[in-house]
Amino acid sequence: MRSGAGDKTSLDAWTLAAGVLALAHFLAFPWRVHPLVTDVRHFVYFAQQTAAGALPHLDLFDNKTQLATFAGAILVRLGGLVGLDPVYAIRLGYLALAALGATLAFQVQRHLFGRLAAGAFGLACVAAFALLGLLPAIGNIPKLLMAVMAAVTALCARRGAWMAAGAAGSLAALDWQIGALALIGALVASLREDRWRRARAVGGLAGGTALVVVPMAAVYAWRGALGPLVRQTVMASLFRAAATRARTSGHDEWHRRWGVVTSGCGHEVWLLAVALAGGVLFLRCLLRTADDPARRRLLTTLAVYHYGVVAYSLWDFQVYGDLFILLHSVAFFAAVAASGIDRLVQSSARLSARGRQVGTAIALVAAFAVARPWIPRGRLRVPGYEAGPTLADQADLATHIDPLLASGGTAVLGPSEQLVLTRRRNPVPVVYWNAPAYAYYRSSPEEDRFTTLRRLLDGAGVTRVVCERGAGPCPSLPGYGLERTVTGSGGTAVDVYSRAPR
Repeated sequence: MRSGAGDKTSLDAWTLAAGVLALAHFLAFPWRVHPLVTDVRHFVYFAQQTAAGALPHLDLFDNKTQLATFAGAILVRLGGLVGLDPVYAIRLGYLALAALGATLAFQVQRHLFGRLAAGAFGLACVAAFALLGLLPAIGNIPKLLMAVMAAVTALCARRGAWMAAGAAGSLAALDWQIGALALIGALVASLREDRWRRARAVGGLAGGTALVVVPMAAVYAWRGALGPLVRQTVMASLFRAAATRARTSGHDEWHRRWGVVTSGCGHEVWLLAVALAGGVLFLRCLLRTADDPARRRLLTTLAVYHYGVVAYSLWDFQVYGDLFILLHSVAFFAAVAASGIDRLVQSSARLSARGRQVGTAIALVAAFAVARPWIPRGRLRVPGYEAGPTLADQADLATHIDPLLASGGTAVLGPSEQLVLTRRRNPVPVVYWNAPAYAYYRSSPEEDRFTTLRRLLDGAGVTRVVCERGAGPCPSLPGYGLERTVTGSGGTAVDVYSRAPR
């Protein structure tokens, strides 16, 4: 039985309670000590520089769309008003966004199945995956706002608030290109409206999209950065996908993906099987004729988005950033499966009303006990980023690196946390060297990646490069040799390469 209008006040109170619980859970992650690791450290640097006046894609190379950077810059500015360290300001803001995402999962499941138990399943499944709290505890990870805005898009579509749905769907796409699935889902839902409402729905979506996209495009066009924006987020990203698929295929590729999933999920891998069942169940819900237009709009938008994310993951799956957004969809489908079991209990003719209540209570306790959603997991423990140095250790290393950066002519490629902690601006617009960066900066397809990088460094007057210890492009960069290794506390270290005199 679905919730009626009469219990709106109590449901609002439950939503508030769910939000407080989610916030308490996510703030328990180690945001004070977590080191700046994974690609998130690059986005923290982008946010810091954007807060200081840089424009993503013009002054900073980034093949992701720019919403996470702008959100991080806003948090840096807000933190500055109260004297909060920029890194802490970003982390607290993004953990709050993670809590908002869990609360929206509560709302979505509640509206789908009309029960508070369903909302609780949604909340528990999102919170069960440690990665969904650990990465925001590092900084402004792209794709979190995509997940939040996708849920907002679906809820707005349910209410028939098409302009708001268009704006939210556009923001999802600005956080990661695949976020356009939220907007496409709302569009499909609008096209399923009756003849008299269809034009109004599509027009509202277009208006909401324009409300977001037009001002952003105007700013970039005014700054002469519209071309770089498109080339970096579309062309360079497509080059990366093609390069990745050419490099990995067959059994080895699926073995790699499974290794990423298992290491990133930890003890929550079992929820993947639950989510698989939920995906089948949700398809059954979708194929059933929905007499309720609001429910039909919600189902359609969610189906296009979540099935789309899963399909994209099967086609092109990188590392933990892609797993991060996939797990939001996995949590959604797992909650659908849990709600399906609960509905079977409720529909059993052999159970009394009290028996049904007891069955729901047991299901809820089991979900929370098995998923253990409110137990902090500690710092990130995945291959390549095992618990070791803390943020304080990285800051100690930064005190040794800062004189090099202050002297000029020194670039950082890889360990961008050193730029964040020293609050320095890189002399080149890149802080990592990968396939998209090479595709964007090469002068011709024939120019190899080392020649392109050397030309970029020489053009900026760079004579030293700080790289990951024993990694990065520098060990193979012609004309550069290892000058020294700089070490700090907790085992932190970077290599400094210098250009050989001509």
